[in-house]
Amino acid sequence: MKTNKTEARIYNFQEDIETLFQNWEKESKRNLIDYKFHVYRVWNLCLKLANINESNDLQLFRILAITSAFHDSEYFIYRNWDYLEPSNIKLKNYLESKGLSHQSNLASLCLMNHHLMKVYRGPHFRVVESFRKADLIDFPGIRRHGIDPYFLKQLRIEYPYMNFRIIVWWETIKQFLKSPFSGLPMLRKNPYLLTTKD
Repeated sequence: MKTNKTEARIYNFQEDIETLFQNWEKESKRNLIDYKFHVYRVWNLCLKLANINESNDLQLFRILAITSAFHDSEYFIYRNWDYLEPSNIKLKNYLESKGLSHQSNLASLCLMNHHLMKVYRGPHFRVVESFRKADLIDFPGIRRHGIDPYFLKQLRIEYPYMNFRIIVWWETIKQFLKSPFSGLPMLRKNPYLLTTKD
């Protein structure tokens, strides 16, 4: 089957992502380009999987960009391996500051379940599972989950991996050797679900 190359729209600028990374790089004094490219790849992949664009749902389009920016942020900025909850707290604070707190539940479900080790089944299934798959497509990159090869190729040209995979594999191995029996704290066996306090 021929790939429809006209469908390979790649979004390469989003104001929230750009502003957040400018602030994070100043604060951390780190060059976060590897993580920033990961964020743009995950965001684009999620949009593609969930069939979302700026025309059919502009607010969700933006929410997924913001969530993509925060999803691994506490690790890449501060090297905190137990990063889901602190990343989620900062995500919700940011959404509140932008008048988007009504979207916090959906954003939290995406962020907190993106390392779930099985299919997510819960509220906002289509979007949350698309976000989880998008992260898996980008790393470790074993499966495409229906994304056509042409789109992946173009996305990786626009946002190359650079040192991203090397950094993640190397840091993962170091963490495992350091604490071989405690596992990786960001992996989830059971889904994160909303509670009455959310």
